Amino acid sequence: MRVLLRVLQASSKREIPLTMALTLCLGFSYGFNTMDLVAVSVLPIILISITYSMFIAPKLYYKSTKKSLGDINELNFSEEYMTTESTSELVNGFSKVMYSDLHKVYEIDDLIFVFITKSQAYIIPKTECSSQGIIELRRILQSKVKKYKNYSKRH
Repeated sequence: MRVLLRVLQASSKREIPLTMALTLCLGFSYGFNTMDLVAVSVLPIILISITYSMFIAPKLYYKSTKKSLGDINELNFSEEYMTTESTSELVNGFSKVMYSDLHKVYEIDDLIFVFITKSQAYIIPKTECSSQGIIELRRILQSKVKKYKNYSKRH
């Protein structure tokens, strides 16, 4: 058990192979077979990886994205592409996105969701656009984006 704790506490990349070699030597002297020793050596690494990916990484991602929730982005839609311009304390930049690169677009009563990836979207409140602007935006997005769905009760 002491060797297992040592693998969990290894802080540098050089200590992990050294600890695994020590585990193998001690294991062979106590009569363990190779598969048992490999399992004991690799199990902590697998457990740490699973714990990080399930519990720690999502919290870090949430904290980093939470800071940008109130940022203002300017979106411009042309016939060929859409442009985004961001100015905030975290991000200053300009990007041009072709409509063929958009993942999908959903429209509901008050909002339009323009998904740039499976899990990231620009949310456009319809109250920020004129009624003529909404009609024009809907026309452009319906003709250019393959996955366009309108769930709005008011068309």
